[in-house]
Amino acid sequence: MSTTTMKKICSIFIGSVIDPCVGQWVDLPMDPDELDALCDDIRGYAHCEELFIPDYEGVLTVGEYDNIFQLNERCEDLTDFSDDQLTALQELSEWVSQDEAIEIVENGQYRFYPDCWTMAEVAEIYADEIGDLDRIPEDLRCYFDFESYGRTLEINGRFARMTSEIGYIEYWL
Repeated sequence: MSTTTMKKICSIFIGSVIDPCVGQWVDLPMDPDELDALCDDIRGYAHCEELFIPDYEGVLTVGEYDNIFQLNERCEDLTDFSDDQLTALQELSEWVSQDEAIEIVENGQYRFYPDCWTMAEVAEIYADEIGDLDRIPEDLRCYFDFESYGRTLEINGRFARMTSEIGYIEYWL
């Protein structure tokens, strides 16, 4: 058994197709030899060659019949991601393909807007930072409709409400 501990990216339940109750939860990534031995144990106990993943938890989206060993490799590739990057990956996977989400995160093409309850709050921060309202006199700025501007930003598909915490994430390709 390996003594090296790796950062957990996701947990999957590996079960037998014939008897889904026969199986085990594992944290990925894990040593490929240990994973192979575990799969062999499940196959032998259930007298079934075919395994599947009926349940999972973590930052990746996992299908029931995804290749367990390829999934393990993908998880290993993500162990260098920071916690913020893993959060971004999980959030973006709700809106774009998993491969696109990984590319966006690897290239740093995202930004968090934490503690924003509405897109109007995001729009106000966004407009202030990019200088959209710099030429408008201060006494007229209060009439700017941040709610409509926020709705437009959201419709244009660059912002998404986060599901794991309060706030929004902006991304660009």
